[in-house]
Amino acid sequence: MARRIALGCAFVAILAPVSTTFAQPTGTAVAEQGETRLSGGSAGTPISAALTTRFATASERTPAAVTRCSGGRVHCSLVDRLMLRVGKDRVAVPRGAILALADIDRGALHRLTPDRYELVLDCGDAAAAYQARLFFDRRRVDRLEIWSSEAGKMEEATTYRDLSHAFL
Repeated sequence: MARRIALGCAFVAILAPVSTTFAQPTGTAVAEQGETRLSGGSAGTPISAALTTRFATASERTPAAVTRCSGGRVHCSLVDRLMLRVGKDRVAVPRGAILALADIDRGALHRLTPDRYELVLDCGDAAAAYQARLFFDRRRVDRLEIWSSEAGKMEEATTYRDLSHAFL
């Protein structure tokens, strides 16, 4: 019996990749309004992000409007622009990924492999807090994951497809 339990535990440990866990908040504070720059990577291939945020208008904060605000703050800060770079290459960021972002507290860039990167943004407030994780390479963002900060589990994941070759 003890042998079966040990095998089961070893099997679970092998199947659980590192990316399926909630990352603890770290990184650089993001301004509620204005531009914030983040950097990471190595001297050989630097990675950078520039986020432009602004306070939501009154109509964007009303319950009747479609809102991106987390609901727990006096001021709601929305992301208007996100620019990512790997070295000198500008990374394509889908508009839908930007629309998912609001009330960002902190941000950090990570190199996952020599050609894969991640932008982690801690967003929201209290029970509405979440972590947005954008995965990208030199050309484009290809995945967005939204993790519940309260539960520590992934709430949603969006995969972005490369359609650049469809119009040739």
